[in-house]
Formats: sequence, structure tokens, C-alpha cells
Amino acid sequence: MFHVKHIGLFIFILNHCFGNAQILHVNPKNQKEHLFTSAAHFNPLFVKRNKIKSVEVSVAYKDDLKPIKQTQLKHFYHFNNQGVLYKQLETYQRDFSSIDTIYTEYIFNSKNKIIKEIRKDKKGYFTYDFDYDSNGQKEKMTYSKIISKNDVEQPIIIFSETFKNEIQENRIKTHIINDLNIIYKEETITSNALNQITNKSNNLKTSRIGKSFDFIYNDFGRVTKMNVTQLPQNELKGYSAYMYDNLGNLIQEDIYKSGELKVKKEYLYDDRLLLKAELSTDQITKKIKIYKLTYTFW
Repeated sequence: MFHVKHIGLFIFILNHCFGNAQILHVNPKNQKEHLFTSAAHFNPLFVKRNKIKSVEVSVAYKDDLKPIKQTQLKHFYHFNNQGVLYKQLETYQRDFSSIDTIYTEYIFNSKNKIIKEIRKDKKGYFTYDFDYDSNGQKEKMTYSKIISKNDVEQPIIIFSETFKNEIQENRIKTHIINDLNIIYKEETITSNALNQITNKSNNLKTSRIGKSFDFIYNDFGRVTKMNVTQLPQNELKGYSAYMYDNLGNLIQEDIYKSGELKVKKEYLYDDRLLLKAELSTDQITKKIKIYKLTYTFW
């Protein structure tokens, strides 16, 4: 147990030695970034400091009162020497007898903005190309399918969107314009005086259908709760609660829907603070999904 005279030193150590450099980072910049999905997120600062080159994730299941069942599913994440995720491969169960792979690669500009996302799966080879304005805000996105003709790759543009940004002191509002030159969607990001994102919302322009995400932080700047509200009804649909240990490692995530706990996620670490496993328990069926991580280093 800590005595009062040790608290100041303990907080100093947290701020200066660990800060926000844990491997898992609840990042409001993209509230849909969930671990072990195609939008997986690892904290680049931690990855860089610990010289992590790649992470391999195996997947297993455990039904209530039954032994663990290992699967053939794998996820692979590759990082550059700056700790940035630039490539990932994910396998998924297409049906009872076959497994497919999704390959995703990110290409960055000199300001570490993604300018191209390459995605390959059983449906084909697709790309998202991004342009930015002088403020680093997204200005245009083009979605294309790549076909090969005479051994030459040619893009076939499926659709494109342009973005008109209104920047205020603590808010960025983005109007999304489709191929018909019609503003059909809006996105808004609101921040507080500490430059922490406190709200993100997105909705269709006409019907106002969409969602709003509110973020609550602790004294160390880590997200402790995310509320999800359905628009335009302004009805609270659910929330996620995040818990950390004394070193700032995310150790538990509780996902609530309609006031009931649906999923509990537990994160386990080794003595190097490397994430070794995630246990995701369905609170209704009690089925546990187990992710086990192994690492390579630069």
C-alpha cells in the first residue's frame, strides 16, 4: 500500500517514465479502432520505444465448462522502425471448412498521414487514396478497384468523396460531398482546452441518422468511458468503460448495450508490459474468445 509521502513520486514516475506509452491506447481519433479487427490499433510510441517489429496473434475459443479449442485463425501486424502499423494480414472463417485472408497495407506521406490504403481479399484488389489540405485535414478520398491488363495494374474508380472542413477554436466540422456534388453526410469533432477529443458525431445530412460518441478522461489523459448515442433521437444506446492498472496499462474493457453488460474484455501483460493475451467473454453465452500474442523485434 502507498503512503501519502510516496504519492507525489509515484505520479512523477507515471508521467515521466510511462506517460501514454502503453501498448494499448484507447484513441478517440478513431473510436472504431478495436484490437484484432481490420482497424487494429497499437500505440506507436510504445512500439517504437520497445523496438517491436511484428506481432502474431493466434485465436482460440472456450465454451462454458468446456476445454479450450484452438483455431487456425491468425492475425499478423507489421510495424516500421517508427512504431507505425504499415501492414497487416488477418484470416477469418468464411464457412465451416474454409479460411480466407484479408491483406491491408498503408502508405504514408512525409507528415505520417495515410495517402493510400491497399486492401486485398477474395473480392479483389482495392485501394483508398487520400489527399490533404495545407492544414493536414483530409480533402479527398478515392475508392478504386485495381485490375491487371497485360501485366499492368490499372485503377477503376468506383467512387470518390471530397471533404469541406470548417475549423473553429475547439471544433472541426466536415461536410462530405459525394460524386453528385451533394453534401450527404456531416462529421464533427469537439475538443476541450487540453486538446482532448470530448465528442465525435457523424450523421446523414437529410435524415440526421447517425451516432454520437462522448469521451471521459481520467487525470492522466486516458479514456475511462465512451458513451454511444443514436441520432437523431439522442438516445443512449450503450457505453464502454475502460480500466487501467497503476502503470496505465488497459486491463479491462466492459461493453454495455441497452444498460446491460454484453462483453467483458480482459488484457494480460508480461513483466515487460507487453500484451500477452486478451480474453473476451460474452456475458450471455459465457463463451470466451482468447487472443494470444507473440512478438519479433528490430
